[in-house]
Amino acid sequence: MEIHSSHSKKELVDIASVFALGIPDIVDLNKSELTKEMVFVLEALAEIPPDETYFFIKDKKELLDYLKNPNQSKLLTIKEKTEVMNTAKNLILYCRSNYFLARSGYYDFQQLYESALKIAKYGDIPSVRRALTMLEQDPKMSGFTKIEPVISKKTQKALKDKKMLAQRKLTYSFVRKKTTLYFD
Repeated sequence: MEIHSSHSKKELVDIASVFALGIPDIVDLNKSELTKEMVFVLEALAEIPPDETYFFIKDKKELLDYLKNPNQSKLLTIKEKTEVMNTAKNLILYCRSNYFLARSGYYDFQQLYESALKIAKYGDIPSVRRALTMLEQDPKMSGFTKIEPVISKKTQKALKDKKMLAQRKLTYSFVRKKTTLYFD
């Protein structure tokens, strides 16, 4: 087994601590030594404790798959992220201009739809989620398949927590009435 190079040393240290891998002097190891040690320890372990708060990994097989694949949070280079952000901004501009193509910079709706499909896999970026949500309201979208942003489990949990917190906030109201006070 090999750990993908897109995982940072900090993330590997976090994984080792969350899943109690028991690697001694973990902070003193460099990244290549740490990956070798993690592979050695993971191959020796029969099972790992599940994590439902940070990595959302239930068993050893899921952890191995997570480590083999590229890190979801580091899929984009700076240039690619700039391109994705510009596409999202263009889609938001299209939606804000009452779904009028001439102001958005797109030639036809098919080109717009394809660019929305292209950025949908970067749903962890808030502008992408917002652009796709606004585009969903477009009457011309009825003939097309709904585009769902791909959101990592970590971001889904953060969004869910934020929504729960917003629902928990108490709303206070002020009622103005005439009252009479009596003093003895």
